[in-house]
Amino acid sequence: GYVIKIGKKEKDESTIRDILIYQQKYHLQDDIIVAEKGKMIITPDNLLEFDLQNGWIYEETGDRMTTNTQFIRMGFKEYKKIFDLSSFKLNKTDDSAFKNNYQMLSMRQLKVRIDSLEKVNMDYKNRMQTNIKVYMNFAKYLDSGWDVVKPAPVDKINAFINLLPDSAKSSVVDRSISTVNNIRAKLEQDIISYENQRKELRFHLIAWHEKITMSIACLVLFLIGAPLGSIIRKGGIGLPLVFAVVFFVIFYLLNTIGEKFVKTDVMLPLPGIWMSTYVLVPIGLFLIYKALHDSQLFNREFYYRLYKNIGPLGEKFQQAISFPKKKLPV
Repeated sequence: GYVIKIGKKEKDESTIRDILIYQQKYHLQDDIIVAEKGKMIITPDNLLEFDLQNGWIYEETGDRMTTNTQFIRMGFKEYKKIFDLSSFKLNKTDDSAFKNNYQMLSMRQLKVRIDSLEKVNMDYKNRMQTNIKVYMNFAKYLDSGWDVVKPAPVDKINAFINLLPDSAKSSVVDRSISTVNNIRAKLEQDIISYENQRKELRFHLIAWHEKITMSIACLVLFLIGAPLGSIIRKGGIGLPLVFAVVFFVIFYLLNTIGEKFVKTDVMLPLPGIWMSTYVLVPIGLFLIYKALHDSQLFNREFYYRLYKNIGPLGEKFQQAISFPKKKLPV
């Protein structure tokens, strides 16, 4: 309920100058305290004390509903203002408050919760069908040749309306519209609850898969880092550090993108959360194969010799496919 502005604070950490304090009073105007200088002290009992000097207090009394207000201005040489800081004290939350959160559960607990959420989602589907059937009284009169999936053509609906007498046509149409609106309102409520349950299920599935993928990620990055160390064959940490950062960034991006896709229901949890593993495992196996076969994948001289050998062949190939140039007549 206060806004405090201090123009300058001296080196002693307590002397302040050009103080401006707004106090919210829910009246026409907030109370204002202006002072030239003062002392700011925190007492042992957790109170903030302002000992102000040479200032003014501005107040306006009255109700918002009337214009008959009173403006008061009071000057002071010394004024003490005390603030209670107990509201800023950190209140530690009980450890049991988040014990049911999906991030705090073990794999066994997550599995039980996932099974329960899947059953709840199936119950929502059955409940939605039951709620719709309550409004569909005509469904029991349908013959076996009626196509439930395919909607009725507009011409048949108009033909049915034309069969009704004029005295009953208006009431039948109004009742039909009311029934459709009731079904729509009921379905919207059920859909919102169903989507919330599916979102909760996705978060539990993400937490369950991440407990496996984060452990396997250590092995995957090891499969990449170990053969890289034997392939590079170069002293120092410059080039190995660059490759390590590159592969870690690739892992982080794939993991973040996959998790986001699963949370937004774009991908299923299995391909989304395991996306980084699917991509990096083949790269690790390829690097292991190259390391076992004494690969020169990062040897500069190998590419220089390859370019030197391919260079004459490239020139001959270019000469073979080039067309002879004809001289233009003068």
